[in-house]
Amino acid sequence: GAGGAGAAGASGGAGASGATTTTIRVHYPAPSGKKLTLRGDHGGLSWNAGVALAQGADDTWTFSTSAIDAATEFKPLVDDTTWSRGPNFRVKPSTTVDVYPHFVKTSGDVVTYAKAFHSNKLPDDRTVWAYLPPTYVENATYRAPVVYMHDGNNLFGLPGGFGDWKAAETMDAGAESGDIREAILIGSGNTPARIDEYTPTYDASEMAGGKGDAYVALLIDEL
Repeated sequence: GAGGAGAAGASGGAGASGATTTTIRVHYPAPSGKKLTLRGDHGGLSWNAGVALAQGADDTWTFSTSAIDAATEFKPLVDDTTWSRGPNFRVKPSTTVDVYPHFVKTSGDVVTYAKAFHSNKLPDDRTVWAYLPPTYVENATYRAPVVYMHDGNNLFGLPGGFGDWKAAETMDAGAESGDIREAILIGSGNTPARIDEYTPTYDASEMAGGKGDAYVALLIDEL
């Protein structure tokens, strides 16, 4: 099988008898009529057959047990047949872990965030693109970190650039392997004033540069 990306938050818990409880919360908007199960390598979980998760509010599916007494790897499944993609998730004993899997998407989406994003700092207009990672596209409960990058045209091999730096393909591969955390990429498109904007000081010999501060202000204050 294959598993999802993104796990955040852990806390401990103990019952009145002193027995510790481990809780796994899976956040996923399962299609109508579908159920989520859990498979794993320890604490009553098996890789051969899934344990049903209890469905709660806000697309949250929960599994709690006092049988986990060592670090455990696990994966959610839809109807105990479709494995979550990417690497296994992990939980430590006596903690609560929240995970945000995806099951279907094998690649993210590159979309036009703004066709003509206007900056008053420079001023000028530019196209801005966004790469949305697989879990973010498929799983509406997932909140992704955001990375702002230059040369959006080149990042995704789009018109107006001068190459394809395979940013989307690299992020897709990372989502499958777990080597790269899934993130939204915001690619600010370059303009004919690219060298001026990316260079902090003016070079008289090249007659270029010096708009770096304004470009940084565009990214931080406007975009």
